[in-house]
This record gives sequence, C-alpha cells and structure tokens, in this order.
Amino acid sequence: MPRAVTVLMRGALICACPALAQATEFIFDTVFVSDDASLREASSLEDAAADLRVRFRLVEHPGYPARLSAAVSRMEQAGYHYYITAAAVDFGIGNFYWDAATICDHLKSDRNLEGLYIHEIISGEVGASKRPFSEWDWSQIRAFAACAQTSHKRLLWSEWAGGSWGWNTFLRQASTPSSLAHRTLSDYRDVFVFLWANNRDARKASDQRDMQNARAAVEALGNPSNPKLPQGLMNPVQATFPYGISIQDWYWYESNRKADGSVDPGVMAQLPASMVPQFGTPEFAKGARYFQFEAYWSGQDTNSAGVYYPGFFDGIKVLRTQIVCQSRRCPDAPDALRAN
Repeated sequence: MPRAVTVLMRGALICACPALAQATEFIFDTVFVSDDASLREASSLEDAAADLRVRFRLVEHPGYPARLSAAVSRMEQAGYHYYITAAAVDFGIGNFYWDAATICDHLKSDRNLEGLYIHEIISGEVGASKRPFSEWDWSQIRAFAACAQTSHKRLLWSEWAGGSWGWNTFLRQASTPSSLAHRTLSDYRDVFVFLWANNRDARKASDQRDMQNARAAVEALGNPSNPKLPQGLMNPVQATFPYGISIQDWYWYESNRKADGSVDPGVMAQLPASMVPQFGTPEFAKGARYFQFEAYWSGQDTNSAGVYYPGFFDGIKVLRTQIVCQSRRCPDAPDALRAN
C-alpha cells in the first residue's frame, strides 16, 4: 500500500491520502495569461506529497528567437518549469515550426525546460489549410524528437479532432511500417506524450463523435497492453505512451456560439467550474497524467488578457483537490478516483 500523507489546503485539514505512483502535470498555456500574480497562483497548486507538478507552456512565434529567449529567462529566473511550443497551428499556415537548431539549443541549455509542445499541427495542415501532412512535416517532428531524446526531455503532442484529419491522420500514417511517421514514433517512443482536446461543440452530434474518436485514439496509445498486442491502426508501434487531455475554455465557447458566431461575454463569465473535472476526473481515473489548460485560466480578478472567467480556474482547483484526495479516506473524492 502507498504511504499515506496528510494534505493541507489553505490551512484546513482535508484528508489523509496516498502519494501517487506516477507524477501528474498541470500545464498552463501562457499565451493569454502571463501576469506574475496568475503564474504564482497556478504554481501554488503543486503538491509534493501527491507528486502533482505545475508547468507552463510558452507560446512564442517562430522567427523571434529574442522573444523566446526573454520568455525562457523569465521562467528560469522565477524557478518555474515549462515547455516550449515548438510547433503550433496558432503560428499560421506556412509557419508552424520553429527552427530545430534553435529549439535544440534551448533543450540543451535551459535547466528548467521540461521539453517541447506540439499543438494541433495536423489539424492545421489537413483541416484548415487542406494540405497533406507530409514526410517533410514528419522530418520536423523527428528533429525535435531526436533533440528531446538526447536531452532526456519529453515531447508533448496535442491534436484537435479525431475525424478524417487530426488523430485519424496521425494513426493512419504512424501505423504504416514503411513511413517516416512509423519510424519516428518507433525510434523515439520514449519521448512522446499524447493529449486529446475537448474544443468541440457539445450541441452537435458530429462534434461529439469527433471528440470521442480523439479520446479513444489517445487512450489507446496509452494502453499498457500495447507492447504485447499486434501492431495495428490504434497501436502503431506496440508501445505504451504517457497521455492526457487538453481541457479548454473553447469547449464552452464553441458550445455557446450564436448563429453569427459570437458568444455573449456574460455567457463566457458563466463558464462552470464543473466543466474541468467533467473531463479531467474520468481521464485521470483511466491513467491520464498530463492536463493542459487553455486559455483564460487566471485565478486573479485581472490578468494580462483583460478577460477573466473565474469558473475555469475554480474547476482546475476542484480537479486538483480530487487528484490529491483520491483515496477512500478522502470523503469528497469522486468514486472514480478512489483506490480499489
């Protein structure tokens, strides 16, 4: 049985809980929230006894190495641990990737850098720009993975949807033994972590199916039986990968769009705290240990984006409490998280 520890939260005794067998990471996207107060409050959610760690995800546009260096220096000086977004759809079509040499230099030299983050690049290529995700794209991923492996760091990869683009494209390519995708995933299987995202419209059956396909694809990659199962579409290289979920306020936004595509600010302000554990709790119970939060997660009344949705950060705190208090001795822990 794991060693029991006492957990204190804001001075109140909550419960006696066992330490987790595997570390959990809360990863906060800083593209819209990067003020010092918010970073400090996010960092305060760490819990050493539960091995719950807080990380930040830096998002700086390729071609501006000085900006990236400044962001890295800020993290290093503050003692925060972080990931660099090495490729992202947000960088714009034709500019998805940072130069590998620049990224490799950071991996080698920056002490608190935990690894790299890849954000929705298949979704961007295949879904948005209607172009194939090609061998050239995989050569960029391979370069990042090689540097991550050499530096003993991780490469986290999140995609949007599980339809004909997104995770299905990834699985089709990676399950073809002769492909560069398959060779990359096989050669660097020890560095990859996969996350699915919930940024879909809950009112649409097609979006719900798409999201569930993404969930199934990533959970299958994390199946501990994979090394003993035959190689196939959902098990491309007979390996078990660490995995998780990107929980996003976009789920609430997309699910509340009006006919003109807008969402009332008052509706966004009503984003419920329950939205975060709604997705995070069952994933943790299944074995997910990486949770990225995007985008307006600030715990402060004001933040660098000038927009504050209190329910989102409140939900993150609820999920944190549930993960810390996962044993039967924690009366408020959901059944899904309690030890058997």
